[in-house]
Parts: sequence; structure tokens; C-alpha cells
Amino acid sequence: MAPHLKIATHHVPDAEAAVRNMRQQARELTTHYGAITGCRFSLSHDASLGYEARLELLFPQHQVIVNGGGAAAEQALKTALAAADAQLKILAQRDATVAPRKAHAKAA
Repeated sequence: MAPHLKIATHHVPDAEAAVRNMRQQARELTTHYGAITGCRFSLSHDASLGYEARLELLFPQHQVIVNGGGAAAEQALKTALAAADAQLKILAQRDATVAPRKAHAKAA
């Protein structure tokens, strides 16, 4: 079953491109971490503060919430994704059910 995915943008120029990028990043995360049951990803823009990305990852017994900011949308998204990756690695060490799926070797 695919995890629940919610993506939102607020005052973001070229929101369609941002949503496509966020959807792709969320798909990669949920493929890599099979225990994710829900993913909420939002990106907002404030003229004076820049961009802020918020990523919420839901697991059966855990929740990871991170934020990232930057002058550009891509920078904010990368910062949030890097923070999520760091938190997921820590969580996977404490709970093996959260561990990433093993990559399968490709046949030659």
C-alpha cells in the first residue's frame, strides 16, 4: 500500500515545478524507507524571509518533522531533506523497523 502523501505550497512562484520536485523527492524517500505510512511536504515563500520547507514523515510508532530554509526553493528543499536523512539514520539505529530497504544488486 502506498503511503499517504500531502504536498502544499504557499506563495511560491512556479508552484507546479516545486510540487513535481517535492513529489519526486517524497516518492524516493518512501521507496527507500518502506515503513513510512504518511508524508506531508510543504514549501512556503515570504518575501522578507525567503523559502521554508517542512517535511513530516509518519511511521507506525514514530514521527519525524524537519524544516529547512533558504533564499531559493531548491535550497530550502535540500536543507529539509538533508535534515530528514540525518534524523532517519538516527531513528533507524534505534528501531530496526524504520531501517531503509536494502538495495538490490543489478544483474549484468
